[in-house]
Amino acid sequence: MFFYPDPGRFQEQDARLLAVDFNTFPSASRALIDLLARVVEPSSGYGLLVQVDSSFKPFLGKTYFGRWGRIQSNLVASLGFEYLFINKRDFCSELPIRKINKELLDAFQSAHNYSEIKKIEFNGGSIGYSVISTMATILGDSEFTIHTRKVLLPRLIRHYTESYFLTKALIESHKIQGLLIFNGRFINENAAAAAAKDAGIKVIYYERPRPDTYIASYHSPHSIKGFAFELEESLKTASREEVQTTAKEWYEKRFNRLDPEIMQFQSSWSKTWPSYLDDKEKNLISIFPTSDDEFFGISQDWDLPGNATQRDWISDFAVKATSAGNSVVIRLHPNLLSKSKRLIKSWSSLEKIPGVRLIMPESQVDSYRLIKTSDLVVTCGSTIAMEAGYLGASVLSIGSGIYDDLHAVKKIIEPSQWDPILINKDFNGLKANIAACENYAFFEKKREIERLYDFEEYPGKKSSPPNLIIRVISSIFRYSQQKQKGFKIWMNH
Repeated sequence: MFFYPDPGRFQEQDARLLAVDFNTFPSASRALIDLLARVVEPSSGYGLLVQVDSSFKPFLGKTYFGRWGRIQSNLVASLGFEYLFINKRDFCSELPIRKINKELLDAFQSAHNYSEIKKIEFNGGSIGYSVISTMATILGDSEFTIHTRKVLLPRLIRHYTESYFLTKALIESHKIQGLLIFNGRFINENAAAAAAKDAGIKVIYYERPRPDTYIASYHSPHSIKGFAFELEESLKTASREEVQTTAKEWYEKRFNRLDPEIMQFQSSWSKTWPSYLDDKEKNLISIFPTSDDEFFGISQDWDLPGNATQRDWISDFAVKATSAGNSVVIRLHPNLLSKSKRLIKSWSSLEKIPGVRLIMPESQVDSYRLIKTSDLVVTCGSTIAMEAGYLGASVLSIGSGIYDDLHAVKKIIEPSQWDPILINKDFNGLKANIAACENYAFFEKKREIERLYDFEEYPGKKSSPPNLIIRVISSIFRYSQQKQKGFKIWMNH
């Protein structure tokens, strides 16, 4: 059943609904089928499940953008849905795609920075943002090289326009009144959502597909405003006692290393503890960056001071913090282990700042013990802000997080606001709002949807793993990516 806010939240009476599966990975396809089965009102609704054979093949060993095999149409029919399998290249062969793509490519080539790229639109859709988000996810890096400009960028633009026109045609030909789509920030899905909005129909996004659960929303899953709105709705029918009890369960699951989302990272933690972390002569400020690719492309309404990169603002912040007599520890994000050596090297260079220590991604240091030891915890969009706040720490958020509108922790956008905090060392004034941290955890727990519908056969069930040749090629690409140390960058941040 739906945990929040009621079992019929997404159910549409007498509606014709379209679910588009760009076949990213098996658990996402299964969650989409489950959501469609819930949304379509059984007695009068109509559901169309379309699987598009046009996604990227497995790239650099990642699971995103892979082809996992066709869904069995008779299984879809057993739930009362119509099923189509479409190759969008064939579908779009009669459209002026090349001319449109050339115009869009020229617009990207003319951009001087990421702010200008984000403003590039196609029929009201945010193709600029989607290109950046997809590229950051594929490459694990946020910088455009000559290779990405000449090879990957044209492909991304083509996928976007093809997905847009395909979705638009499906909406028109089947008189669709609502669209179900995964995530909404990647190229294919963002284009489909843009086509739906252009047609004036509702979009339901789903995200975080796990073996037995997923989340769904009428807003982009990582939207600050959308998250705050739905949290407020969930609190209307909940008592404070229920909120506190649910939040306690959610936090304790994470603190006790039982949350599947972070268990793998936490499993390496041990009692290893650097002696410098027990030095109480100076105030200890611990900084927790988020994953570069996630922050860079996770949502359009996230920001950083002056559009700087995380590394840039952390460097400036650390210099001012140490100059004011504080000691700084930077716990690098575990996802950095899979990024390019150029990116790892750039982060490692922060240790050259006098008074700064780095805790490397593979370190066994317990992050929760680090929080309790610190006089101030600084984050950039990371959930660690809520965890630290719940533990009673002083917390400062630099730039955006999905929890911004909860006002659980103090947020700073202007670097000029750092100085008085660091100089005066009045960190007690930055204690988090515990009740707001509880609200965050309550909603994170309550918005999980338990998957009910399943098939004996589903995408990926019988798909063989990549053969040896594909694995070797992927390894070579991955090695080449990690060796990047300074390709000429297309544009500056």
